[in-house]
Amino acid sequence: MRLQKAADDAGVDSGSPPADRSVLQDLHTTSSGETIGEGSLVQFVGFILDAHHSNVSKGEGVNCKRKGRENNDIHIVLDETKSVSDFCHTVTAEISPHFRPEDWDSGVLEELGRPVRLTGQLFFDGSHSPCRPGHPTSPKRASVWEIHPIYQIDVCRNTSLSGCRADDDSKWIPLDQFETADEAQHEAAEDEE
Repeated sequence: MRLQKAADDAGVDSGSPPADRSVLQDLHTTSSGETIGEGSLVQFVGFILDAHHSNVSKGEGVNCKRKGRENNDIHIVLDETKSVSDFCHTVTAEISPHFRPEDWDSGVLEELGRPVRLTGQLFFDGSHSPCRPGHPTSPKRASVWEIHPIYQIDVCRNTSLSGCRADDDSKWIPLDQFETADEAQHEAAEDEE
């Protein structure tokens, strides 16, 4: 939200991609003193509310208008709570088809039901607009800043956000190892019974 405000304050219009993207770099200083903007590597911890392949019938311009799930981004709606009635309070991340392991599937992501830690680059998607008071947009989102592309997806060992600090690697399992780890935990529990 602070990045969206910084872009707004810098006069960057949402709804049309800026011709000069340099204004989007080093745009905001975080509470820890780091300067971030477009291209910065970031992590976000939250819940996946929705994950779907985008534009599978027509294809996305960014992916050369190629049709089908395998050729299009997975759009992920994120929030700090498990259930939100209004997506105008959410943020977006996208998985590019150019870097997507097989187990990074929209169905798998939606079924996790626990916090995830997404690592990737900040991207200002100026082709969209954020929701404004009394003016929802499509797609609904609080900010047009996205994590896009995603480079790493980790699943928290705990089910509550409070038990999933981003900087505590002991709490996180890479998505490709999560199902295996989950099965091993179930087998261990059955052996104890």
